[in-house]
Amino acid sequence: SKELNWVPCYSGQKCARLLLPLDYERPDGAQTAIAIRMIPATDKEHYDGTIFLNPGGPGGSGVGYIERRGRDISLIVGSSYDVLSFDPRGIGYTTPQISCFDTKSQRDIWDTQDGHEILAVNGTSAGIFRARAELLGERCEERLGGPDGVARFVNTPNVARDMLEMTQKLGQEKLQYWGFVSLAEPLIRPRTV
Repeated sequence: SKELNWVPCYSGQKCARLLLPLDYERPDGAQTAIAIRMIPATDKEHYDGTIFLNPGGPGGSGVGYIERRGRDISLIVGSSYDVLSFDPRGIGYTTPQISCFDTKSQRDIWDTQDGHEILAVNGTSAGIFRARAELLGERCEERLGGPDGVARFVNTPNVARDMLEMTQKLGQEKLQYWGFVSLAEPLIRPRTV
């Protein structure tokens, strides 16, 4: 939906899929469906808004992050905040999905060959690392349509704009955001921007 239509999910949480422009310069064109999951505030009397979480990565699922860490973060920030995360463009339950592989099995096979050597400039490992990176880049370019493909809309500026659009749809004036360097380490404390 182009509006946030929440449905109950996961024992007291709320889920939605929000249609937003794939290309903000062409708002009536192709759409991306952003998967969103929220732990609602329980203290509505002292409600302080929504805190957006981004699990980092890149490539991390925010919907999955809420499943793993949402309750803990909700306890940290307090019951007066909604805690919301989402699968950024190209990731998880958000569509269109971006993948350089046709199947999960192909990706798993590729991943089994990754990281088995210590990267050293004076050995063969640097050459192997570079060759793998170039091969993966070529595969991604071919699979995703190159510079004119859908992947050009999967970037930080568009994800930031998506968060601002979600903030407006929630009826809130400011985006409150807590980002992470990885799936475990806090980057910043929640703050209003």
